[in-house]
Amino acid sequence: MKKKEFQKEAAYRLLSAMTDIYQRCHMLPDYSATVKYGTLLVLVKEQGSRIKIKLTGSGRITYQLTDMLGNAGDDYLYYDYSPGDDHAAVTQKFGTDFGRLIEDFVLCGSLHDFTHMEFTYTSDVSQALCEYEACREVL
Repeated sequence: MKKKEFQKEAAYRLLSAMTDIYQRCHMLPDYSATVKYGTLLVLVKEQGSRIKIKLTGSGRITYQLTDMLGNAGDDYLYYDYSPGDDHAAVTQKFGTDFGRLIEDFVLCGSLHDFTHMEFTYTSDVSQALCEYEACREVL
């Protein structure tokens, strides 16, 4: 899969995940998607908090989490394109991981102080989200 095809497939998986969230939870996240200079930027917002996901034409996926007080985590690298990788598996896991994060975000309504959750394509998203999901259960 070429870089531009990878970017399109990743965008499709992300937007499909948000559609699935609506079907399961009957809640649609407030989001916007813009393309500038070959980079897709998706912002998902709830009560002043936001998730910023950037898909570049070079095949890089990054994200940043900001809470309602303006506290922002770093720009975390989720995946960087490599020609030898199984890109179908990467985009599938990307859609699943960020679908889970966005669903938790929509159900919780905010990121609170959880702006430093870091996970990548090769890591287990459950470890990064376990504390945030526990907080969501309390709220």
